[in-house]
Amino acid sequence: NKIKDYDGILYSLADSDPLFKNCSKAIKVHEHVNSAIAYKSALEKLGWDKKELKNYERGSASEYESLLSADYIISPSEWISECIQKYYSISSKKIFVIPYWIPDWCTKNWEQRIFKKGEKLKIVFIGRVHKIKGIHLLIEAVKNLSDQIELYIVGACSDKEIIKDLPHNIKYIGYLNREDLKKFYSKFHLFCLPSLCEGSALVSYEAMGFGLPGLVTYETGSQYENNFTGIIVDSNSTSSIEVALKKILNERENIFNWSKNTLKLQKEFNKEKYESRLIDRINEIKTNHAK
Repeated sequence: NKIKDYDGILYSLADSDPLFKNCSKAIKVHEHVNSAIAYKSALEKLGWDKKELKNYERGSASEYESLLSADYIISPSEWISECIQKYYSISSKKIFVIPYWIPDWCTKNWEQRIFKKGEKLKIVFIGRVHKIKGIHLLIEAVKNLSDQIELYIVGACSDKEIIKDLPHNIKYIGYLNREDLKKFYSKFHLFCLPSLCEGSALVSYEAMGFGLPGLVTYETGSQYENNFTGIIVDSNSTSSIEVALKKILNERENIFNWSKNTLKLQKEFNKEKYESRLIDRINEIKTNHAK
């Protein structure tokens, strides 16, 4: 259900649910999973014209109405929390950040990754093939390091120009189901998702569950930590990705260390911990609202 009642708290996942907006008695908590206005801003950076952006303008209006009608907001990442504050001038005191969880099917006893001397760095991008995901930037960075890196692209394609005339070291795989993904994840040293805008990319939690270090942007909304479980790169920057990849190539031991740290996060980001955090926040909201 998109609307849940927690003993006097109305919890909504819907941006424009009439029941949520018209209810005056309950404490209204809205879970805001992404930001339409931030997404629109990212598309503008990619050169989309006004006609193409109209749907996102309508989404921004609905988003604004929903956020204003909420007493409190749950966000899946610090990035989305910052977007809400920046674009809508909503106080940080109304926003609680609760990350998602690593799916159970990703949490087997996977081995730490080892990037051996003489090996090529094998990296995987998993997601929709679209410029909003930064895949075009990743491809350009890998092209410049073609003798040392292999890139595999997994996911449905919505922009065929991106995967046109790929060099020998970059392969487009297409969509994979869960069973095939399980086998596929184990083949790589590094997960890459240099998105320009996400809420908190679910695929990043999958990759963490498999012990894959990440090369991601802050805007991915992931739980990867810079120089601890992976490396954070600048958004919309081929050069930043290339610098990060060169660092990994020159300091191979990072893959092992980051992988070891990533596997430890399985206990921190499981479904039970998520539910516990959510209930704690609900109780905190009740207490604060009563004051």
